[in-house]
Amino acid sequence: MRRRCLDVAILPPKLLAFLIASSSAIPANVATQYRPHELDFVAAHESADAFDPDRSPLIVRLTHESGRSLSLRGFWDGARTWRARFQPELAGRWTWSSFSDDPTDAGLHGRAGEFTVAPPGADAPEQQRHGGILRVSADHTHLTYANGTPFFWLADTWWGMPSDRATPEHLGKLIAKRQSQGFTAGQMHGHRNLDSADGSDVFQLMEAGGEPALAYWRKTDAYYRLAEGLGWHLCVGFYGYVSERKYSLKTHHRLWAYFLARYGAYPVTFLITQEYNQPYETPGPNGKTLYDPTRTHGPFFTALGGWIHDRDPYRRAMTAHSAVRSREKFDAWPEPWYGFALLQNGHFSRPDPAYYRSVCAREPSKPVIEGEMNYEGFSRTNAPPLTIDAAVIRMSAYGAVQSGCAGYSYGAQGLYAHITNPKLPGPTARWGPVLTWDQALELEGARHLAHLSGLYRSLSWWRLRPLPKAVDDSDAALAKTDGDGLCLIYFLPSPKPRPAPSRLIGFGKPGISLTAQWFDPRTGQTTIAFPPAWDDNGLDLPPRPDIQDWILILRRHPLVLPAATQARGASTP
Repeated sequence: MRRRCLDVAILPPKLLAFLIASSSAIPANVATQYRPHELDFVAAHESADAFDPDRSPLIVRLTHESGRSLSLRGFWDGARTWRARFQPELAGRWTWSSFSDDPTDAGLHGRAGEFTVAPPGADAPEQQRHGGILRVSADHTHLTYANGTPFFWLADTWWGMPSDRATPEHLGKLIAKRQSQGFTAGQMHGHRNLDSADGSDVFQLMEAGGEPALAYWRKTDAYYRLAEGLGWHLCVGFYGYVSERKYSLKTHHRLWAYFLARYGAYPVTFLITQEYNQPYETPGPNGKTLYDPTRTHGPFFTALGGWIHDRDPYRRAMTAHSAVRSREKFDAWPEPWYGFALLQNGHFSRPDPAYYRSVCAREPSKPVIEGEMNYEGFSRTNAPPLTIDAAVIRMSAYGAVQSGCAGYSYGAQGLYAHITNPKLPGPTARWGPVLTWDQALELEGARHLAHLSGLYRSLSWWRLRPLPKAVDDSDAALAKTDGDGLCLIYFLPSPKPRPAPSRLIGFGKPGISLTAQWFDPRTGQTTIAFPPAWDDNGLDLPPRPDIQDWILILRRHPLVLPAATQARGASTP
C-alpha cells in the first residue's frame, strides 16, 4: 500500500519548486484527509477484458473507526496489476477488505489491511483542507466542499484538454495563472487526439481495450495528479452529444466505469458531455441543419447520468452541460443525480435576470451556474457588429451571479479549443480573429474576474439572494441582499452621459444607519460613497462615479474590505 507520486518531469520549474516545497514524505500506512490514497494488488492471473463494466474483479470496502464505510471498484493498471484509489473524508483509523467476482483469485479476493488518515496541514491549498469532491448545500442554492464549506464556482473553459495538443505542462501554466486570478475550477472534455488524421478518441480506445487504452490512461494520469497537487478542481465530460449516435451505451458504460475507478478519488465533478440535451439534427435544404424540436439527446444522457451516479461511491454533485438556452428543455432537472444546472446562455448575448431567476425558482431547487456565455475575443461582423471584450465579460459574469447563479464559467477565443497553431484554427475561425491559447490566457476580462472572485469570497456570498427590480423598477441595476445587513447593487453600463441618481426599495428601513462604498469591477478598488438618504419611498442612492459598470456596497455596519482592495479616499458627487 503506497501513495503514488506525481510525475514531476512534465512540470515547469516554478510549479516543480512549488510542489517540492509543499510536499513531505508520507509513510506507507498513513494517508492524508481529502487526498487520494492508493492500494495496490497483484492478481493471480491476467483478465480477459479488464474494462468490462459488468464484472467486478476488484471491490474494496473501507470502514472508518466511527463505523462509516463505503465500497469502491478497483481498476486494471497493466499485466496482473490492479489498484484502488480512495479519498478519505474522515481522519483517523481506516480498515479495508477486498472482494472479487472470482473468489479463487487470492491476489484480489480476501485481502485486508488498515491505515491511518492524518488531517491536512494548515498551509495546504483550500481544496485540500476542505475536500475537493463537491456536494450540494443543504438549502440547494450553492455547491460546497466535502466538509460543507461553500465553494464559489469561477471556472475557465478548456474544451481541448486533455489531448496531444493540450499538454500537462500547459495545464500547469493554466492553473497557476487562473489561481492567481481567483478562479477555482476548469471545465474540460478533450479526451481525444485533436490533431490525429482519423479523429480518434477515447471511446474508440475503450471499445478496443487492452494495452492501447491503458497507455492512454497512464498518459492522462499526469493531468489529474497535477491538478490535485495544485489544489485545483476539474469539471470533466467526454466528447459531445453526438457520442450517442457514434457509440453504444455499453461503450459509454465501459468508459465511465473505468474513469470512475481510476479518477473518482480526485477532486473532479462530472458534466458528462457537451450539450447533452441538444435536439436531434436532420439535413435540410442548401446544406443547412434542421433541428427536431420533439426529440433530444437528453433521455440517453439523463439515463447515463443516473448510471454514473449510482456507481459513484462519493455521491458527488453532478451536472450535464446544457444546450444553448433557446433549445434548453431541462431534461435532467427532475433526476436525483442532477445536482446542479450548468446553463449555456450562449454567445453574443446579454444577461437576462428574469431568465436566471426563473431557472433558480424551478422545483426541485438546485444550484444554477452559468456555464457558457460570451467567450472573450469572439467577434462578429453581421449587424450589429460586436466583439466580446472585458466589459462584456464583466456584465455577463456579474449579471449571472447577481441574478441568482452560484457561479460563472469564463471562456476565451483560442483558449477554449486550445489552439496552438493559428494556421490550424478549426471551427474557432468562425468566431473572429484567431488567438492561440497562451495569447488568450492574457486577455483583460479574466484579470477583471479576479476582482469579482475577491469581492464575493470576502463576503458570505452564499447567503445573498436577488432583490428583483429593487432599483428604479428595472434590471439596469441588479441588487442582491442577505436580508437587512448587506446589499450589493451591480449597475450595468449606462447609455446616458451622466447617470441619474437611483432609488432602492426593499432593503433596510428608515432609521437604520448605512455605510456605502463603490467597488470598481475593473480594478477591485473601493471608494467611500455618501450614505444613501431615506425618504418615504425608499433610499436615494449616491450617483455612480461614471457611466461604466459599478457595484455599490451597502452595509448596516462598518465595512470589512477584502485584503486586496485599497481605499482611494472619498468620492465626490
